[in-house]
Amino acid sequence: MSWLFYAVDQGTNSDCALHPSAIGAVDGSIKGVPNPSPPFPAGVFPVKTQEGDCEYKNNGDKDNAGALFCGGKQMGSCKANADKDKSQRDGDKICDNLTGTGGRNEVTHRAVVACEW
Repeated sequence: MSWLFYAVDQGTNSDCALHPSAIGAVDGSIKGVPNPSPPFPAGVFPVKTQEGDCEYKNNGDKDNAGALFCGGKQMGSCKANADKDKSQRDGDKICDNLTGTGGRNEVTHRAVVACEW
């Protein structure tokens, strides 16, 4: 599993998006996605936003959606995406336009967290 980070306008869905492309991608530490509730990304993840070089930080607490920091300053709050805790059938999007592992054109995308800044 990989964590993908996107910078999109508020209210814009990033599922299966080619444009804008992900602003950060990090291999996750868990294999597969627990259903129906994947965890929030735990750790510090570098992301590039309109503000420049930033970091998404989360302590791994299951109830903590994390926060976005740019230049060491917290830029805004993060919350669970509306799709995070849906059933696999309702929450997962199959993206046949994205290349997955082994060159297969199938990626399963689940929005987990949304940060506003």
